[in-house]
Amino acid sequence: MAQDQATAAKNLCDPITLEIVRGALIAIQSEMEAVIERTAMSPFIREKKDFYAALYDAEGRLIAGSNLPVFGDVVGPIAEHYPLSSMRPGDIYWFNDCYASKGAVSHSPDQVFVAPVFADG
Repeated sequence: MAQDQATAAKNLCDPITLEIVRGALIAIQSEMEAVIERTAMSPFIREKKDFYAALYDAEGRLIAGSNLPVFGDVVGPIAEHYPLSSMRPGDIYWFNDCYASKGAVSHSPDQVFVAPVFADG
């Protein structure tokens, strides 16, 4: 399955374009982490890097991210309560339910913020 998807992705565009897009997605994800680290009030977040930033597609599949939680579901609980059709540019979804996230949120102070990005918005 994964091999079929990789082959399909290679056939969609040339290797140079694919690498440019891949690099841009990784740069976006790295910039999100840098903003969190620079603006964090907590030394625990700044020094231990106890945070996670990533890009997901509309189906909730990981596109770019590091420090990936080993288990759990970070964006699924939001999609369960708020259908994609109801999401609008500027929306931000916030939750910290360790049960709904299947363990991705493991402590009460853990917070998840999801901001959908729209191609034309």
